[in-house]
Amino acid sequence: MNTRIVDSRPVPSSVGQPVKNRYKNVWLTSHQIDLLGHIHNTVLDAYQFSELTEGFLNRATEGHKIRFFDWLEQLLVLKNERLFTEMCHAVIWCFRKGLFVTQQTTYQFNSCKMYIEQLAQCKQDRANKLYGKHLFICICILAERPDFQKKSLPLVFQKYHKHYIPCAEYWFNYLFLEEGEHNFLGKHLPHLTNYEVNIMTSLLEQASLRRTLKETHSISKKENYVLLQNQIDLTGFTNHVLDRYIVGARLVKGSTEITYLVNLLLRHSNTFRYHLDVFVADISFWKSVVNFFSRFREEIALDEISECVDYFEYQRYQSVPPKIYSLKGRTLRSVERAVDEWHYGDNYFATKERLESTWAGLGLPLFSKMIHEQQFTISEITDGKTLLQESKTMLHCVFSYLEPCVNGFTHVFSLKMKLKNQVKYIATIEVRNKRLVQVCGKRNRPIQSMYSNLIETWRTQNNLEPILL
Repeated sequence: MNTRIVDSRPVPSSVGQPVKNRYKNVWLTSHQIDLLGHIHNTVLDAYQFSELTEGFLNRATEGHKIRFFDWLEQLLVLKNERLFTEMCHAVIWCFRKGLFVTQQTTYQFNSCKMYIEQLAQCKQDRANKLYGKHLFICICILAERPDFQKKSLPLVFQKYHKHYIPCAEYWFNYLFLEEGEHNFLGKHLPHLTNYEVNIMTSLLEQASLRRTLKETHSISKKENYVLLQNQIDLTGFTNHVLDRYIVGARLVKGSTEITYLVNLLLRHSNTFRYHLDVFVADISFWKSVVNFFSRFREEIALDEISECVDYFEYQRYQSVPPKIYSLKGRTLRSVERAVDEWHYGDNYFATKERLESTWAGLGLPLFSKMIHEQQFTISEITDGKTLLQESKTMLHCVFSYLEPCVNGFTHVFSLKMKLKNQVKYIATIEVRNKRLVQVCGKRNRPIQSMYSNLIETWRTQNNLEPILL
């Protein structure tokens, strides 16, 4: 490959000493050092880029190093700084994960280069790390399997460049699927393992899912149908993607009438999200939960399902001894009464150890705003006592989120209003993976639009993603 840096942006005449010092323990050519220095001065988050790059280069083989720098050099055609930054991160991520780029032939690499040049001519209004990873994998799939392509890359950007970032999943569908076709793994591209990527490409080849999974998973014809019809919605899940879909298909059991109930259960279950192994081992109980919701589906309100799931999990796994709670003989009314008593009472298994628990926060600054002599604040809860107080004051079950908070899986914030010496609790906010997950008022009721606007201002100021609808 030509080693001359081709870029209209100014190239520094010399690489700064901090860049040289960072890579002093890695054997690199002078051209590679110059290229890293140039990128360091161009990307929008140079420190993070350098951290990831140094970690990769310290472990990389010589062949992977050469291909890595070839990739960085061909990204220089991208003039949009945000897109350039995220594509650089996508390249590092792919090399670290061992996806596509480490096994590419020269022909496939040159095909990627052609697609990158097409991308440079397209208008791009938005980009983030998921955007870059999703796009990068699509380009690699096109280079490896051009026979999968249904529409051209420029047409995709022309159609979707103004869409909000989460809609990046449309690219996969638009590039590789005909209208009416489904591939349940496509929306999770940045989070798939090598094995899951192979399953996804097998589906693009119209291969039998049951035969493809035969060696690792055994699924029934009904479960196969549920998966191929894309009935399970696992938007927002980022690990064990294939295993989670199979669990969802087993809960549905081929009955499309209860699919929406299963999707709600999986979305709200902390056990499914954070302790998949526990959920799978206790699958019989969760099948009974699905049957319970199905039996009362004409009576139960959709917003009740999250409250019921929280209650079931708390009774099932945090009682002593665990796994005693059962739904046998229970009616919707009896469960509703039990949930109300749980919310309004002191039955939180609040042991001394739990109350003394503390955890690291997200580090967001305190939000404070004065409106008509009323001071509104949003602050993070980082200890068990405060979390319990939030639960008791707001009359909901946020204390049951203590374990995910301790483990750093989720973060809870409290919106309060202070007038003179009186403090009023307004809303409880859950943030997960830098995204708003839910906002609950007292007794889990919706909050007024004025308070929603305050939370939206806070969300925007802290670059948090909005709630997925």
